[in-house]
Amino acid sequence: MYRITRGGGVSAPRATYAPSPEDKQHLKVENEGSCALWLIVGTDGRPHDIKVARTLGPELDEKAVGAVKNWRWEPAKKDGQPVASEINVEVSFR
Repeated sequence: MYRITRGGGVSAPRATYAPSPEDKQHLKVENEGSCALWLIVGTDGRPHDIKVARTLGPELDEKAVGAVKNWRWEPAKKDGQPVASEINVEVSFR
């Protein structure tokens, strides 16, 4: 598995499908901002091992994780071959 940094001969994964989480107005919460998530993008382009790195509270964290579980990526590549990679993503609530 690769941690994506600049250089190193590994291309970063690219999101190909990233729908937004449920609108916060439906959640009855007042927080807004970004929830940071750490995850692994597998060679299949699916997210694995999603963890909250910066919280906005349990309800929004749950919505962020739920949304990202449905995201899909073109996986990272090394020497033209798909490789698993560790990345951070931010899910914004406004």
